[in-house]
Amino acid sequence: MIEPLNGWLIVRLLLLTGASSVLLAGLARGLGIFLSWRDLGLAVLAPALFLLPFASQSRTLHSTDFLSLAQIPGLATTVEADRYELLNDPVLQFLPWEIEIRRQLQRGSLALWSDRLEGGTSVWVNPQAEVLSPIRLASRLFEIEHLFLAGLALKMLVVSLGVMVLSRRLGVSVEVARLAGVLASLGGGIMPWALFPHSATASWAPWLVCGVLACVRDVPAHKESQRWLSATDCRRVLSTSLAAFAVLASGHPEVAVASALFCGFAALGLGRRRIGRLATVRLLVALVLGSALAAPMLLPFAGAVSSSQRAGEMTSETVDLAHAGWSPASWFDGEHVDFIGAALSPVAFGRAYIDDFGGRTNWAEAGAAYAGLVALVGAVVALLSVRRARWLLGYYAFCMLAATGFLPVAWLVSRLPLLELISYNRLLPVASLALMVAAALGWDRALSGSKRPTSWLILLPVSLISLWVGSNGMTIVVWVFLLVVFVMQAPPSTRMAVLVVCGLLDLAPWAWRELPRSAPTTLFPSTPLLVSAAAEVDGVEPLRLVGGGFEGYPSMLSAYGIEDVRPHNPMAPRDQLMVLEIALGFSPTGSYFGEVTELGHPLVDFLNVGAAIVPYDFELPEGFEVIGVADFRRLARNRDVRKRWFVPERAESVAGENLTDWLQDLRSADVVAIDREVDSACCGQGEVSTLDVDPGHIRLKVEAQAGSLVATSLLGPRGWTVRSQGRSLETLTVNGAFLGFLLPDRSDGAGDAPQVVELSYRPPYWAAGVAAAASSFLILVALGWRAGRRPLA
Repeated sequence: MIEPLNGWLIVRLLLLTGASSVLLAGLARGLGIFLSWRDLGLAVLAPALFLLPFASQSRTLHSTDFLSLAQIPGLATTVEADRYELLNDPVLQFLPWEIEIRRQLQRGSLALWSDRLEGGTSVWVNPQAEVLSPIRLASRLFEIEHLFLAGLALKMLVVSLGVMVLSRRLGVSVEVARLAGVLASLGGGIMPWALFPHSATASWAPWLVCGVLACVRDVPAHKESQRWLSATDCRRVLSTSLAAFAVLASGHPEVAVASALFCGFAALGLGRRRIGRLATVRLLVALVLGSALAAPMLLPFAGAVSSSQRAGEMTSETVDLAHAGWSPASWFDGEHVDFIGAALSPVAFGRAYIDDFGGRTNWAEAGAAYAGLVALVGAVVALLSVRRARWLLGYYAFCMLAATGFLPVAWLVSRLPLLELISYNRLLPVASLALMVAAALGWDRALSGSKRPTSWLILLPVSLISLWVGSNGMTIVVWVFLLVVFVMQAPPSTRMAVLVVCGLLDLAPWAWRELPRSAPTTLFPSTPLLVSAAAEVDGVEPLRLVGGGFEGYPSMLSAYGIEDVRPHNPMAPRDQLMVLEIALGFSPTGSYFGEVTELGHPLVDFLNVGAAIVPYDFELPEGFEVIGVADFRRLARNRDVRKRWFVPERAESVAGENLTDWLQDLRSADVVAIDREVDSACCGQGEVSTLDVDPGHIRLKVEAQAGSLVATSLLGPRGWTVRSQGRSLETLTVNGAFLGFLLPDRSDGAGDAPQVVELSYRPPYWAAGVAAAASSFLILVALGWRAGRRPLA
């Protein structure tokens, strides 16, 4: 049955991609490549035709069926609800973050802080929130249910034109460059991570490589060679800076590192033998300006990454060469060596998300290694006959060795600063794009008539290995046609047509299987129990809600406007997770998903948990009373909850090495641990009431004596500024991860009269990042003005 299409959605997608293609044509012109209307039309229409089935009125591009498994209270389980459960991050992380960003943008705020997300956090310290991503910024013109569809259309457009531009720069013919661009948009560089920021970052990698080559390879005209600020130089620097900004701001640091490595290989292997001083200066200036433009996101992320959950997990992993022996199988990490098979066949482990995965990783990670059989054949030809392609293939080989856990490479890289934080299978999306560019060089040589006899001799065993790794009727047909291309006596245009058919027969069905499809109405549906829970925690004095077991999993509740205490975020601070493990038994470290196993610890009261949704078999502690029942779940109210800000009865100075034991032995939420010595008179008496609460800006009325401690369950104290009567107050750490502050002596002689205290949050280093971005923007505007002038005769 053919589903009715959403015509207005299709028109808007075409308008968005059409306008974007014109901007990208300008970027390409700055890099020295002219894109014709045929190039732009192909890059716009190819994604539109491919994504047409996802623009129906009853289905769109996201996976929400598994939300019934994520236990939204009141949501019935659907058939095969776990089919795309692997793709849970877009729904459980990216969409809640995006919903919160949109809420605050509607309020005129930049979402510097959110009380709803993860017990309080800033999306600016988390690159995967894509606050500044060019693709995500454009996708925000669409409704939330069409966010991923618009984003994927733009990713396919960007990478298609990027591969075209890079291939053309390396001397590939127009027809082959167009084919490489279209196939790259369907391959492993984009589709396995289509709903993730991995693909957004990878899509800009060819543009950045092209910019690097433009800076270090192009030879300026004779009369401009003595002018560093010629119009041509300005265009190169401006375009390369914008490409660098797009890579850095698109949301995935590991893929950005892969792009930087790609640039390094390209500059060394494809640039001039001797890179001149002015070329080096041009390149450095371009990269610095692009980095500065992304600094409002990069600097807060850099300040938070070392204390994050992800950093703790990655630095705990070690590489031991002692396991390597004479057997080649011992030279690889056994878990990831199957990436080699994934690169050779589209069905190496079965049909994605239809069959059971036959490898040791998962569909998304393994799929990123596959660039298509056309790319595989072209890369073999390029290896034999195109010297320039060998640097691209060398980069691909390095990424594959790192991703498969080749022990010598893994050991070497693990010894380099910061690179130990990288998961090396994230190099594969960019490596797949590099393989496609190398394949374009190979096919251009093959179709030009300069075939080598050895090509047939090498391709025959490669095809047999590919079919041995995994085969079905379609792969056999594609291999037969690919081999025929080398022996058929026909004009290049005919062989090119066969090549196009082979690429589409191979990659289009494979790419469709990589993409989930769900009904728009299944995106965070409301249920009566959730409505009751939201009403219970809403009020002048804000409260948080938590789910027992896996109920209402973290971040998902924020989509309903409910403030949770649990994070579901690799950038979550380890100190916060330590407290939550003691308080709730919640420990996502290592297991990815954390379960709430108890609610009886006093820290639950301290954390401002005013209500809980728990299954029937969950034991409720004393202090919780059931106020609602639905769908085999109970809604319970916490009678002993503390305000989010209060004056504790007692504070004890606890050294960091003793904090965990102290918190485990805690018996009352009115006793807090602090990170310094304070007078015992700072606690015991006082009242804190809420005057106004906005995201990242809070006004409190505090009735307490000078020197009193006010404890909060706001994650901090980094980033928070506390002021009263025009003076900054001293802040300190409460219970290992939260904000506290000391009241000052009254400067107006009013004694212990109530004080108005204002709390404001700015992500650490965000102001410096904004200053750097503003400076970079002004310089780029000046370069754009200079580039627009005609070069002096």
